[in-house]
Amino acid sequence: MSTVEAALAKIPFLSGLDADCRKQVADQVDLRDYPEGATIVEQDDPGRTLYIILRGRVRVVRHSRSAETAAPLAEFGPGEFFGEMALLENLPRSADVIATTPTTCALLTWEVFHTCLLGNPDVAQALLATLSRRLRALSELHERPRVDTKAPAKERERRILEQGELSMTSDIRDALVIKEHNHFTIFDPLGNIPPGNTAGLGLYLGDTRHLSAYELSLGRVHAVVLVSTAQLGYAAEQQLTNRDLTTDKVTIRKETILVSRDRVAHDAGFWEEIVVRNFNPFPVQVEVHIQYAADFADLFEVRGIGRTRRGTMRHPVVGEDTVTLGYDGLDGRYYETALTFTPRPARLSGSTMVCRLHVAALGEGGLTVNVAARTTGDGVVEGRDLAQVPDAATQIERAKHSYQEWRAAATQIDSANELFDATIARSLDDLRLLVNRLGDQW
Repeated sequence: MSTVEAALAKIPFLSGLDADCRKQVADQVDLRDYPEGATIVEQDDPGRTLYIILRGRVRVVRHSRSAETAAPLAEFGPGEFFGEMALLENLPRSADVIATTPTTCALLTWEVFHTCLLGNPDVAQALLATLSRRLRALSELHERPRVDTKAPAKERERRILEQGELSMTSDIRDALVIKEHNHFTIFDPLGNIPPGNTAGLGLYLGDTRHLSAYELSLGRVHAVVLVSTAQLGYAAEQQLTNRDLTTDKVTIRKETILVSRDRVAHDAGFWEEIVVRNFNPFPVQVEVHIQYAADFADLFEVRGIGRTRRGTMRHPVVGEDTVTLGYDGLDGRYYETALTFTPRPARLSGSTMVCRLHVAALGEGGLTVNVAARTTGDGVVEGRDLAQVPDAATQIERAKHSYQEWRAAATQIDSANELFDATIARSLDDLRLLVNRLGDQW
């Protein structure tokens, strides 16, 4: 297998290609390297090429005739693609795509795209699923609160920093939060951190986002949320069900699979258990996909303030069951996020995990994910590596005890109104959620 074939074989969206088709694509693909800051695709240029990212990261920005600055739309990393809309519509490019790190792309022509990719049902399904996710992200971006200002970029930056003007992030009123010490994770009601989200969702350690994407799907189809809560503050639960799924020529009807996601925060990330329950009278095979990425953006970048320089993204380190995403910051510190999956996945790359679960009739199967963030350098160590992370049961007991101590130390208010008492109790827990640790001090 050639180097190009091996690279294409790791791309999730091309996983439906057999070896012969993959070789045919590899023989016709063109590999190109782009330095950091290079404009790969320019808005309004004619589009005759599909780009598949093999290495690095890119940012999609769109220029408006009425605005002096470009609006960021999304970020993509290894295994993702861009440029497909121009090929499908035969129209000019709708945005700029800029390399945020040194990037290598595989370029596919219009002819290869239509002949080798669109003709393959699995690839076409993956393409449609990706387009659907991006459409939802763009709808969210379109509906975000706007600021009616024509201030230049420097003035806008000053207003955000000094006057608290609304940032580029969208509405997060439906988002859920779990937190412990200096770590917090913000996710949507499905329990996901969608790739390219503009709401600032992610896993944060201190002031840095260590996980900018963490999205679960069944095959390439998103589940439907039934119940979603993070009321405890240190733990969250989602109950999801399936849409119609087709695997191995067997159709699994909608609402016959229950997916339970239980997530517990620790001081450097979270532990998650995913359980799939089958309510069909026959066994099923379910593919659980998790897509992940880490942009290591600071809070100001997340809020929409651009940076002229960034550090260096490291190549993901992929083991049998663990992937580590790393970044060398301009401050001399090293930032990393490690994800471990149990049992060992069927496929693991720098951006995607696939676990194949064989679930018996009326039975269940599952997997666990442990995510840990860490920052080191200049004598500073924040967070933990995976070997130091406590198991879920230990962490739950620690968190319960910590919250009980907090409530016991707080002023007690008791009234004849149960709703009032519940509101006070919830407010105390919310205050505990906001507490950060500074060294050994609270």
